[in-house]
Amino acid sequence: MEDSLISQIGVIFGTLLGIALILYLAYISTKLLGKKFSFKNGSGRKLKILDSVSVGQGKMLIIVQAGEKTFLVGAASESINLISELDSSDFEEDETPPESGMDFKTAFKKVLENNFGKKSNKGKENENDSGQTK
Repeated sequence: MEDSLISQIGVIFGTLLGIALILYLAYISTKLLGKKFSFKNGSGRKLKILDSVSVGQGKMLIIVQAGEKTFLVGAASESINLISELDSSDFEEDETPPESGMDFKTAFKKVLENNFGKKSNKGKENENDSGQTK
């Protein structure tokens, strides 16, 4: 009886340990892949990626500065096309670089404010429209 209880506890502990190990390895691998394939940090001495945006699966628009010139480039999974040359004065670098990412707390707070903040304001507006005075 005690042997079966001890073996069940061992199985549960082993399962939890395995799940924790898988989650840790997934976290580490996404961090490494994110650094390897990041376009934001890709820059050399004469070539810089100023901004990029995904416009579909495997398709991006990228603003590239090459020396003194700035270009808008379209990149797909198997091709890269020059769309136009841009005026370089519109893309002068800021003194403080933007954050490369947002921490979870800030992102979660922003989502809550965007989704639930508007609903609560609408509810307050409806109360004021129903004839109540401030």
